[in-house]
Amino acid sequence: MSYLKAEDKLEEARFFLDKLKRISRTITADSDWKEDRDVYAIEPEFKYNLSAFVQAWRSVFDVLMYDYAEKYFLYGEERKFKIYPKDFEKIADVMENQNFSEPKNFMEWFKKKEGILGQQYLWHLRVYFVHKGGKKVDTHIKDSVRLKAVPIYVAASGVSEGTIARERVRVGDRTIRVETEKELYIAGMPETVAVSECERVLLLMDGIVKEAREKFK
Repeated sequence: MSYLKAEDKLEEARFFLDKLKRISRTITADSDWKEDRDVYAIEPEFKYNLSAFVQAWRSVFDVLMYDYAEKYFLYGEERKFKIYPKDFEKIADVMENQNFSEPKNFMEWFKKKEGILGQQYLWHLRVYFVHKGGKKVDTHIKDSVRLKAVPIYVAASGVSEGTIARERVRVGDRTIRVETEKELYIAGMPETVAVSECERVLLLMDGIVKEAREKFK
C-alpha cells in the first residue's frame, strides 16, 4: 500500500483552493442587472471548503515530518504510531551521538520553518475548525452601496434584500443605477481576502516542501 507524502497533501489543499476560487467568482463576478446572486446560499459551501483547505494545508507540514521519520529512522510506511516533533528530536539527538547528524539538521530546519508558519493567521485557524466547532468562522454580512454615477440628489427607497439588489432612480433627466452589496466575511476576513490568503500560504508551504526535498535528499 502506498501512503500519502507531503506533496500529496499539497495537491489536496490545491483541490480545495480551486473550489474556493470558483465559489468566489460566483460572488464577485459581474453579471446582468437582472440577476441577483445570493451570498447566503453560497456561504455554507465556501465555509466548508475553507475548512477543508485549512486542514489539508496545515497537515502538509505534519506529513513532511513523517516523510523524514521514514527516511531516517526506518519508520514503517504504514505509519501506525504517532510521532511528535519532540519524539523526532530525541531520536535525532541519539543518532547525532552516533555521528549521524542529518536528522538533527533536519529538525533544526523544521523548527525554523514551523516558526514562520506559526506567524500565519490560517495556521492557527485550524484549531477552531477541528477542536472548537468553527467558533471563529461565523459569517458576517457587510452592507455597502455603490452608485454607477454620483447624482446631485437620490431619493432611493425600498431596496430589496439579496446579495446585490438593484434599483434605478431618476435624477433630473438621468437614470442612475444603484447597487446594494452584501459582502461575505468568513474567518475574520472578506471572502476575496480569504482566497488570496489561501493562495499565498499554499505557495509558502509548497516552497518549504521543495526546499526540504533539495536540502535533505
